[in-house]
Amino acid sequence: FTQLHSLIHAGDFEILASTLEFWTDAAEKRTPLLAIPTLQSVIIRTIECVTYPDDYAARSTAWRTDFHDARNDVRNALRVLLAVPTVGDSVPTLPAWLLATVEPQLRQDAAGAAWQRVEAVVHGLTAVARALFDPKDADGAAGQLAVMHFLLQTPLFPALQRSVVTLLGLLADWLHANPAQIAATLHHIAVSLQLPAEDPVYPMRIHEDHVGGVSLVKLMKLPCTQQSFDEIAASYTAYCMGSSALMSRKSARLIILALSGMAERMDSTAAATCGHRTIAFVLEQLSSADSRETLIDALADV
Repeated sequence: FTQLHSLIHAGDFEILASTLEFWTDAAEKRTPLLAIPTLQSVIIRTIECVTYPDDYAARSTAWRTDFHDARNDVRNALRVLLAVPTVGDSVPTLPAWLLATVEPQLRQDAAGAAWQRVEAVVHGLTAVARALFDPKDADGAAGQLAVMHFLLQTPLFPALQRSVVTLLGLLADWLHANPAQIAATLHHIAVSLQLPAEDPVYPMRIHEDHVGGVSLVKLMKLPCTQQSFDEIAASYTAYCMGSSALMSRKSARLIILALSGMAERMDSTAAATCGHRTIAFVLEQLSSADSRETLIDALADV
């Protein structure tokens, strides 16, 4: 792993595939080579090896494609590595260990404005989010809360927020068990809707879908306040007014679905208010010739 980061940046992605295959095979076979301290080191190195380079914007399209394929390989490897059980009551689970280990490093990197290092860690966490944020894992409770507080304070840089918002959208079970964090989480995702889905270097989307819309749909069964509902609608409106590239029709549908799903789970008074606001919100967007075609499809699903 010592030279892996440099080799990847030089375009040698085959060495990463071979390295990941070696260590995941050792993890699956529980070989003696892979003692827990060694495994922990491998996990950290695996996360770090696909950090965005400073000159990412100047890289070729082919290199960027290979880089993102490599990041998917890293995600798959982390799922295998984090699944290795630890033995003994005094030894924390690997998910609990990982959160406790990366949280101070995240804060240190953020203080130094090293957003690429922060993003690499958050990207790695998305691969194993449900294991890391298992509400039944008592060992990991403190680390879960500390990392969550950090995520909700991260700056609105598109590449970083693509990973942060993706991670937040995977935490529905944890948020159900930690309802005090719901409003802040929905607020963060609402603000992220104003980041451009079609940025030429760091698009705020997965395939054609804005990451914020995807995460909101995943979280729409959470208890939601009228304030959170209004923040989401307002952020989407601000995006439509301030972006030259409109959100895709599918992304717009996801946001409308999330708003209607949240309204369904409120008490009757709030639900009626937000139900009317959903309709008013859609009609307001439909009044714009630019967004009419984007939003008209969404009405069939509300």
